[in-house]
Amino acid sequence: MKIGIVVHSITGNTQSVAERIQQQLVQQGHVVNIERIRPTGKEPVQSEASVVLTSMPDLSAYDALVFGSPVQAFALDPVMSAYLKKVADLGHRKTVCFITQMMAFRFFVGNRSIKHMKTLCEARNGAVSLTGIINWSNKQRAQMIDDLVSQVAKQFSPTA
Repeated sequence: MKIGIVVHSITGNTQSVAERIQQQLVQQGHVVNIERIRPTGKEPVQSEASVVLTSMPDLSAYDALVFGSPVQAFALDPVMSAYLKKVADLGHRKTVCFITQMMAFRFFVGNRSIKHMKTLCEARNGAVSLTGIINWSNKQRAQMIDDLVSQVAKQFSPTA
């Protein structure tokens, strides 16, 4: 299966999770590319209205998709939000969404942000099968990442 991981990362945290997911999926025999989305100008971007993307990765070649984004200012990062509103129809492909956040608790920001990301993907006909939240300041961060990588791998196993 050819899987695209579309990620926006400001500090490198979200990118590192995307790379771990990529490594696991490649070990399973998938062809996996990480597609970075970047805005023009300085980051972090303060509002979605000011986002101008340097490119729009073409997702048509992928059988499945993974989207990863940080949380910013208590909401889904405006760059990912803007991208998901502009992306072409996802064609009912299996889709996974994950976010990274500095807050230690999911209920504070994470749940609202991941719900927003899932809603945006479903509005573009993505078949969201899994969502995940990595709380970067949580002492259990390494285990959270391992769990997410394992869950994503199960989503794309030959028996899934």
